[in-house]
Amino acid sequence: ELYLERLGDAGVARIVLNRPEKKNSLTGELFEAFFASLEIIRADRELKVVITKGAGGVYSSGFYLPFLRAISHEPLSDWDRPRTMDRLAEELRFFPRVTIAQVEGYCLGGALAMMNSHDLVFAANDAQIGMPEVMRGSFGQFATSTLFHAQIPIKKAAYIQLVGQNLSGAEADRVGLVS
Repeated sequence: ELYLERLGDAGVARIVLNRPEKKNSLTGELFEAFFASLEIIRADRELKVVITKGAGGVYSSGFYLPFLRAISHEPLSDWDRPRTMDRLAEELRFFPRVTIAQVEGYCLGGALAMMNSHDLVFAANDAQIGMPEVMRGSFGQFATSTLFHAQIPIKKAAYIQLVGQNLSGAEADRVGLVS
């Protein structure tokens, strides 16, 4: 569901979400592989940059709905431990290397939160970035909170969260959501 590659001797690693048949939707297995990849990179002092991208022309369509349904029924037994998406966002935000999200195609919901946790984001002009869960009655709690970490104007963040329309990569650049 994910592979890690080293890009020659450039000091760059790339983590590729590899579920193109499911638009690289996020699963528990994919998260665990992501954490393992970050640990491999952390141990290699030669690696200075981490790029994340999706296979098949799509960054990620967000949470795989059966996975999201399963974790939504889990009891919150330990409030002091972050859940999977929280852990990943924290790992990326404080990772001791430069992190870059390479976004093309869809970047939706939980993937938007993941994207916003990188140091830099480069998006194709025609990428589709948004929070479709809002149109289905979800507040999009985690993705919404990362909009404010991205330090875009609050009115722009509120618009993205409340309207539920995707932004193109070019529009995301104009509001300051991508680099």
